[in-house]
Amino acid sequence: MKRVLSIVLLLILLGGLAFYVFYKIYLPEMVATSIVSDEPPADLLPEKVRETIIKTRVEVDKQMEDVPEKLEKLGLTFDDLIHMVEVADADQVKAAITELLSTEIKSEDQVFDIGIKHVKIEGYNLEIFREVFKEKASLKRINKALYRISENDLMTSISVPVARETAKQILIDKRDKVEKLIPK
Repeated sequence: MKRVLSIVLLLILLGGLAFYVFYKIYLPEMVATSIVSDEPPADLLPEKVRETIIKTRVEVDKQMEDVPEKLEKLGLTFDDLIHMVEVADADQVKAAITELLSTEIKSEDQVFDIGIKHVKIEGYNLEIFREVFKEKASLKRINKALYRISENDLMTSISVPVARETAKQILIDKRDKVEKLIPK
């Protein structure tokens, strides 16, 4: 009986470990790669996720078109942006999301203010992103994103690491494509 219990506990532990590795390591990389790749998303992903990746890919390409010029105007590089994504504290991001979910959103400035109130990145003044944020983020898009977050607590708990890895991969891919266009 003890042997059976030990085996069951070991299987539960291994299953939990596999779940953790998949959602914390493999899934973010797979999603990020699928978004920046021209290849179809992996068949391992559910159909709904694959459809979302394809839609996201189009939107990301559109949103990333003017990033090099915006970075130049801000005096930043892709490496600065990638570093910011890497060091952004997940708990700070979650605190900002929590406040946003409990606040009646009235303007893009209000959302930005809540974001920089919670998220601090040493060595950078995030205020420089205000105008770019206001240009790219509409109240409709913000409210849609907050609605999706509020509807799925599990996704919120895993979405910060997934978003971090996805954003990082997108920036690296965009940086590499831009650098190929610059004559050396």
